[in-house]
Amino acid sequence: MVRALPPVDVIIALHTRYPSSMGPLFILNSNFYRNHKFGEFLTLNLNLKWSEEMPVLYEMAIYI
Repeated sequence: MVRALPPVDVIIALHTRYPSSMGPLFILNSNFYRNHKFGEFLTLNLNLKWSEEMPVLYEMAIYI
């Protein structure tokens, strides 16, 4: 059972072409998330939420 996870800073950069043709770029700023399978899972699922012409920052924040 997981009771708590370490805190994470999410750094987001938006390209001038966001959201029309590029999704947000983000970094999970925590050693636990970068070096752990859960971090890979989280990154993959956040990337899957973006699609062209669809802003997703709010949805990504809720997901995290």
